[in-house]
Amino acid sequence: MKTPTFNINKGESRDNVNGAQKKERFLVSLEWAPLRELVPSWFKGFSFSVALSLLSGLLLTAIVPKTAAGETSEYTVKAAYLFNFTRFVEWPKSAFAGAASPIVVGVLGDDPFGGSLDEAVSGKSAAGHPIEVKRLGGFSASTSGAMRKCQILFISYSEKGKVAEILAALKGSSTLTVSEIEKFPLKGGIVLFDQEGQKITLVVNPKPAEKAGLTLSSKLMQVAKVYNQE
Repeated sequence: MKTPTFNINKGESRDNVNGAQKKERFLVSLEWAPLRELVPSWFKGFSFSVALSLLSGLLLTAIVPKTAAGETSEYTVKAAYLFNFTRFVEWPKSAFAGAASPIVVGVLGDDPFGGSLDEAVSGKSAAGHPIEVKRLGGFSASTSGAMRKCQILFISYSEKGKVAEILAALKGSSTLTVSEIEKFPLKGGIVLFDQEGQKITLVVNPKPAEKAGLTLSSKLMQVAKVYNQE
């Protein structure tokens, strides 16, 4: 089965929010456009093409709106991934205060999503849980408690030098950690947004997921590269 891929056109560089680092801007032109129900309000005024289906119509990567030039931002795509993780990951009951408690998607560090993440989860639910976004700011001892209450935690590139501390603070929690920081699975993270040439790919480390009590769907594992610690 072919892994979903995206064409990426490199644009001008931009400063990070904190001004300390520079990251490249990418414009992503989708070739693989699944999950047509993601944020139905996006569909008005846009044209979409479904190139592939995944496992009997259950699709991992979400459709996102295109601009007039047929492009969409890198972080709109990544926001769609974060939303879909809520449907392809199972958390233990102990991860929630109650049956109707929300799935919290936390953003730790600089927020690269703008409004894309809020739009991706707006009005959505998974397994009976509403989905909400929380922005936690930079990592510190005071943010540890809020981090542990997140079902999904996106660790921003701004926190690159603090990954070991962050993962140590999450030990014993049922948090799906996601990042674009290099070698994140090697450091004990669960999901890495990676890039291979013109493709955005997923790398998954199943061992810390298992330790966190998370069950990763086989559908997710089939479209991701699996990192195996020796």
